[in-house]
Amino acid sequence: SCTKRVIEKWGQEKHHIDTYTRMKNKQLDSLQYDLIIGSLLGDGHIDQRENFPLFIVSHAENQKDYLYYKYQIMQDLCEMTPTKYEGKKQHKIMNSICDCQDFYRFNTRTYHSLKPFRKMSKIDLINQLNEYSLSIWMLDDGHCDEKGYWELCAPLETDEERYMLVNILFDKFGITAINQKDNRYFRFHTEDSFKITEMILSNIPNYLDIIQNKIFNKKKYIQLRGDIN
Repeated sequence: SCTKRVIEKWGQEKHHIDTYTRMKNKQLDSLQYDLIIGSLLGDGHIDQRENFPLFIVSHAENQKDYLYYKYQIMQDLCEMTPTKYEGKKQHKIMNSICDCQDFYRFNTRTYHSLKPFRKMSKIDLINQLNEYSLSIWMLDDGHCDEKGYWELCAPLETDEERYMLVNILFDKFGITAINQKDNRYFRFHTEDSFKITEMILSNIPNYLDIIQNKIFNKKKYIQLRGDIN
């Protein structure tokens, strides 16, 4: 029969349960950490305002399942469920005018445990890649063409960073990345593309819309598997 205020005061004064304690002490689990690593290389970011270390993710309407999958992993760090936003109409991209899809977005609350990510360079993030975080990065910023070849957009700033990415992918995963003429892009040959696809399917739920669109649609994966076998 206590009021809400009495319970709040009891929690704060006796057990130090308050917003500051949560923000200071809450830690990430290993899956949340890996998801952030892959997302920061891809479609996520940490708010850079001094006192607002929020982790933020957005995905278009056709990747709604994928957005909610990420949200489920981060849910205990969030206050609100994902929000839908209307895409810009007649939006100018380069020299073209197009309508952007509606999109979904979620963010965590503020946590001190998110601050270290702010200091990480792209290479710091790449050095911490494992199969799961690489799968997230490939789904965020990779493209699988009609022949089953993967290509990754990784806009690194220097030749040294691009060289390090190639070495890390080979040393950690046995995958050879070939930097393209447009040096933002890295392409992977047949066997390496097959490894990437198998890695993604082993680490990410196969029912997600992004898996269907990037791998299973038009039998890309089946065709590639036949080529390998």
